[in-house]
Amino acid sequence: MPRRPGRQRIDTTTRGLIVRFVALVAIPFVAFHLAGMSRFYEARFFPAYLAWNARVSAGVLGLFGNHVRVEGNRMVSGVSVFEVRAGCDAIEPAVLLLLAFLASPVRWRAKAAGIGIGVPALLLLNIVRITTLCVASQHSRSLFEVLHVDVWRPVFMLFAVSLWVGWAMWALRSSPKHHAA
Repeated sequence: MPRRPGRQRIDTTTRGLIVRFVALVAIPFVAFHLAGMSRFYEARFFPAYLAWNARVSAGVLGLFGNHVRVEGNRMVSGVSVFEVRAGCDAIEPAVLLLLAFLASPVRWRAKAAGIGIGVPALLLLNIVRITTLCVASQHSRSLFEVLHVDVWRPVFMLFAVSLWVGWAMWALRSSPKHHAA
């Protein structure tokens, strides 16, 4: 069967690398979600992590003169209450980014650099997101909704993908030989 012009076949080695990469990301990601159903995660870890996000975000807001009291995962400013909930935590994108770094066929030093810079950058962006959403919620419900759904969701996804793509280009270029580590 003749190939269509302009289409190239993926060679067996490349196909194997792609399958390996997907498996090394997908299987642990499913395991992460299963672990997320555990009592420890739901009762201890996740609430503490949401509260940490609220404390850090309130601290950032305090740097700009906003008085925000934290009650668990809730940030209270005057009569306004802002709650950091599941989905506002950046855990899934951070875990997915971490797994993508680990699954990439580059040296461990490059993986460590990606993890050490990329994951904290993503978590830091989430704090920026939470603080801007908290401020927006104090001024306008419609502004909050637009920022929450139409602005921050795509910005967050694009940032995560850009982090990995930029890192992968750097890691592959700086690696003398592509090693399956």
